[in-house]
Amino acid sequence: MILDFANKWKPGDVLGVSFLNGSPKLHEKVAEVAKTWENYANIKFDFTGNSRNVIRIRFNAGKNDSKIGTDALTFPAEEETMCYAYIHENSSEPEIKRVVLHEFGHALGLIHEHFHPYSGINFDRENTIKHFMSASGFSEADVEKNVLRTYCINQLSSTEFDPNSIRFIQYE
Repeated sequence: MILDFANKWKPGDVLGVSFLNGSPKLHEKVAEVAKTWENYANIKFDFTGNSRNVIRIRFNAGKNDSKIGTDALTFPAEEETMCYAYIHENSSEPEIKRVVLHEFGHALGLIHEHFHPYSGINFDRENTIKHFMSASGFSEADVEKNVLRTYCINQLSSTEFDPNSIRFIQYE
C-alpha cells in the first residue's frame, strides 16, 4: 500500500460521491463496493447528495481512471473525477469489485505499487512508452504519469514493496 502524502484526505473526512450518468442499479453496486474502504480508512463516502461531491463518476468513459486523493478538488464541479470505461450493471460481481476498489483506492490517495521507490524496477523507457501507447491508447504523457513517474520515499506512507501486488503483476 502506498499513500501519496500530498494528496491524502484528513482523517474523518466525508467525501460526497455523485454519478454523472449510469443506471440506479449500477450506482447501488458501485456504492456498496466503495463503502468497503470505510472499514480500512478513517473516511466516509456520502452517496446521498448531502455533502460536497468531490468524487464525480462517469460511466462509459474512455478508460478506468480516478484523480488521486485531494487532486479531485482542483477540477471544476461539473467535471468527472472518476471514470469507468467497461463496467455496467451486467458486469460480474468480481469485476465490479476489482475495478471499483482500485479506482476508489486512487480517490483516497493510494498510488500504484510500481511507484514504490524501492521497487527496483528499471523500465525500458522507449519500449514501455510504445507498449502502453499501443496496448492502452495512452499518450506519452499518460505513460510518464501512470507508469514511469518516480517518487521519493519522503513523499509517501507505505508498507514494504510488494512484488506480488495485483497492480504490479498487471504491468509485468
